[in-house]
Amino acid sequence: MININKKLSIILVSLILIVIVIAGKNSFTSGEKIEEKDKELPKPKQNIVSVFLNDKLLEFSNDSIIENDKAYVPVEEFAKAIDADVKLKGSKKITINKDKKSIEINRKENTVITEDGKPESINIIEQDKVAMLPLNFLAEHFGFKVYPIVDKQINVYDEAHDIDEPRLKEKQTETDENITDDKLDVETAIDPDAGKKIAYLTFDDGPNLNTPQILDVLKEKNVKATFFMLGSSIVAHGDIAKRISEEDHGLGVHSMTHDFKSVYASPESFVDEMNAANDELYKATGKKTTVLRAPYGSKPYMKQEFRDLATSWGYRIWDWNVDSSDSIKKNTTPDEVYNEVANQIVNKDKAVILFHDKEHTLNALPRIIDHLIASGFEIRKLDKDLTPLNFWNDER
Repeated sequence: MININKKLSIILVSLILIVIVIAGKNSFTSGEKIEEKDKELPKPKQNIVSVFLNDKLLEFSNDSIIENDKAYVPVEEFAKAIDADVKLKGSKKITINKDKKSIEINRKENTVITEDGKPESINIIEQDKVAMLPLNFLAEHFGFKVYPIVDKQINVYDEAHDIDEPRLKEKQTETDENITDDKLDVETAIDPDAGKKIAYLTFDDGPNLNTPQILDVLKEKNVKATFFMLGSSIVAHGDIAKRISEEDHGLGVHSMTHDFKSVYASPESFVDEMNAANDELYKATGKKTTVLRAPYGSKPYMKQEFRDLATSWGYRIWDWNVDSSDSIKKNTTPDEVYNEVANQIVNKDKAVILFHDKEHTLNALPRIIDHLIASGFEIRKLDKDLTPLNFWNDER
């Protein structure tokens, strides 16, 4: 009996030892798997920003990033994009020269020396062995103007570009799966006559001294356009605003001042600006309008609360899907305006074309109208009954 109990004890102890060994092995194996899984977890993506130079997207081999509210760009590639001369001194020094301006970058010491010879500390980010410097520092040192980051986009312009605020550009992608709802759905946004090709000529920021000649061209070609007028310009040229109305062109408001801080201070200030412009339009023409275009376009500044208040006043928000680029730089030529429009209307059935009351636009206009008609477009004006086309796809 004693021997049996002894044997049972030995068996029981052996079983317990086997269980302990198996459990320990499983625990160790599980720990290995967890550790291995942790190693496979993707690193957090850095905050990538798109950089546009004179409205052209810059494609870098290393993504531009946002760190501590600053945009950082690859030093060498950005320098080449602005036509600067780049020289490497070993692996740690980079010299950039352009128009008697220079920067020597010391990657080892995190310093820069400009043409005045004074060293200055600066944060240099190393990304895949590529030196990244703050965009504002690089661009502004060489005479470029940098606008604030909006919706992970940042715009840089040289001195030749005559703008107040940049319009956001959509980053083009190679595949349809990357296209977002921000793209304008022209066919559904405006469809007064299914199957017809319709073009809407729209002019911003007038009236001014170029507007009467634009009206002359429209009259000669027997077409109607839409004028998004500034209240301040109506005050200065009420007689021209009256002529626009009398010749049965579309009437739109574009704010009172076109001042960014005033217009977008709040939803209430936005509507106040539009109402003030409308009051001046009424004084000049005896008419008011519900058709508006936001300064710089509705996106990104005209967010939901702005649109809600504006539409509650009965306004309808219009942007464009063809940009003539006639206001981007001072020395734009009529040929450039024509080519922009001709290239962008291809494969479009409905075209809302953005113009400004400028001399080079006036000189391009007859040719543009002829091309539109030859391409099968009927030219019309916008009115309150059309479903508005805007960057938010807000059809109210």
